Amino acid sequence: MRLKKYSGIVLIVLLTIISSCQRDEKRAIQRAELFLYSYFKVDLEKMSEFCLPSFGDELKLSLKTVDTLDDEVKEMIIKQTSDIKFEIKKVQKTKIKDSLVLTYQVLIPGYPADKDYRVSLVKRDKEWKVAALGI
Repeated sequence: MRLKKYSGIVLIVLLTIISSCQRDEKRAIQRAELFLYSYFKVDLEKMSEFCLPSFGDELKLSLKTVDTLDDEVKEMIIKQTSDIKFEIKKVQKTKIKDSLVLTYQVLIPGYPADKDYRVSLVKRDKEWKVAALGI
């Protein structure tokens, strides 16, 4: 009788832990999607909200050249990149605690999605933040 009671408690604890991990992973995916959506819209301010401060500043600096372009060229670039879609393909835990790497593909109509890209996230103050982009 005691064994059944303890195994039931252990099962409940394990299910709670698994459920919590799945919710946390979903939140990380949502944050990455919001970041990528803002990134492809070239919305520098919104995009940086989803990043670690240092990485947000680095991205703003690297994309700052878009602001120096002629308004018509800038609008054309933003329009073209705004049509870009993406799909998260895989979520991987890393050896570092509270760190994930998400693999995604860029989907452009008429072009094959044959390349994987990565976005690295870390958890800071109970919130997932983008720490890096890469191939």
